[in-house]
Amino acid sequence: DGKRKGEGGGGGGDHKKRKTYIPGRGKGQFKEWKQKGIKVAGFEKFKQGEVKGVLVSCDVPREAMAQAEMVLALTDEAKEKYPKLFEEKEEEEGAAAEAADDVEKAMEKEKKEEESKRENGMFGYIRTDVKGLVFIETKGPEVDPVDMVQGFLKKVHACGTSQTKYAVRVHPVVATCYAGVDEIVKACKPVVDKYLSKDMDAKTYSVVFKKRSNTDMDRMEVINKVAELVDKKHTVDLSSPDRAILVDVLTNACLIGVADDYVKLKKFNILELTGQGAAQGKGKAALLAGGRVGDAKKEKEGEKKDGEKKEEKEGEKKEEK
Repeated sequence: DGKRKGEGGGGGGDHKKRKTYIPGRGKGQFKEWKQKGIKVAGFEKFKQGEVKGVLVSCDVPREAMAQAEMVLALTDEAKEKYPKLFEEKEEEEGAAAEAADDVEKAMEKEKKEEESKRENGMFGYIRTDVKGLVFIETKGPEVDPVDMVQGFLKKVHACGTSQTKYAVRVHPVVATCYAGVDEIVKACKPVVDKYLSKDMDAKTYSVVFKKRSNTDMDRMEVINKVAELVDKKHTVDLSSPDRAILVDVLTNACLIGVADDYVKLKKFNILELTGQGAAQGKGKAALLAGGRVGDAKKEKEGEKKDGEKKEEKEGEKKEEK
């Protein structure tokens, strides 16, 4: 009888499970990070090729939240760029609602719709098997991840704010393959033919190579092999290229993307575009100096006041003389 709550056979059963929310999006929008209607595929899908989507980097414990908020951001971008896709869905949903005569039929239709969304939805997830990285797959020939990411980042750059909080960097992906030099070159050829073709106006370009959880790939070998595919009319510019070919190696899979104004848009780093990256850098510098940002600011103000007092005392001494 004298037992406290949670003690005994229940093992703390009275404690409620803590739920996580995206700040500023309304308490009821995402109660748990189980994205209903979005299919999750295994890492092996990358090696099959023909995968398009967005690679998102974030802090290690925030993968699920970064993934969910980027889906919301990409959905908003897709509604602007592909309004017809959403109009068709609304018409289908309206027709299904009218056809449902009773509760049982309505429930059955809802179940089928959920299954259809999982298979044919605009977005899907693919496991990256690397901490701090999530991948959002875009489905359908109409949906272009390069166009969507570019549009999203240009808005962030223009207004200085982002609707995301946990996502750090976003790379659009237009092709994937096994992480072998020959396989990467083969997968890059159609990408180069489309985005740096000999028929288009001359552009400056660079090849950006990143690898995670992989020690076998040689960076310069891959960069040189990919650069050999580009027509000579296009020239290399590492400082501020018009277009970048992005090569991301994750363990034994490779993700290939394209980015315009990559350096101008802070290498597609959302925090840098909103100024948060610079603020974080100042905070880290202050902590390394042995104090907080506020403490460092107070110290500077104190030094300034001491200097003013010293000048006043020197002035008084001169007047006495």
